[in-house]
Amino acid sequence: MTLLLRNRYTFEIVYFWGLAGTLNALATPQLEVVFPHYRFFQFFIAHGGIVAGALFAVWGLGMRPTFASLGRAFGWLFLLTCALLVVNPLLGSNYMFLQEPPVSASPFFFAPWPYYIPILAGVGLVFFLLLLAPFEVAKRWPRRP
Repeated sequence: MTLLLRNRYTFEIVYFWGLAGTLNALATPQLEVVFPHYRFFQFFIAHGGIVAGALFAVWGLGMRPTFASLGRAFGWLFLLTCALLVVNPLLGSNYMFLQEPPVSASPFFFAPWPYYIPILAGVGLVFFLLLLAPFEVAKRWPRRP
């Protein structure tokens, strides 16, 4: 939807969630299968596509995040987290690793459950700010004529 309609609100989610979360998933995947299994390729193609789409929206379509978009993306992430804290136990699922940490060697799950959840919220906010920083610096950088 973001790439077809240039929807600002979906862009905000794709940019912040896609780059902050998906890059981490690509760096520390939790896969139950190994190369050359279909799910191995599906995982990396799907997650790589999210990153590629977010970057294309920025570089190809000229879409830009703002402080307001960071706040909205983080707010939606908070609401999703609250919903999943209710839904995960009902489904027996572990979306966003809110029920237990992943078995992969992710450096972000160093605290025991449930203490890592607010820690990861802080880490996520730092990542969001880092993703916004280049655009804020560019706005303040003097342009040459």
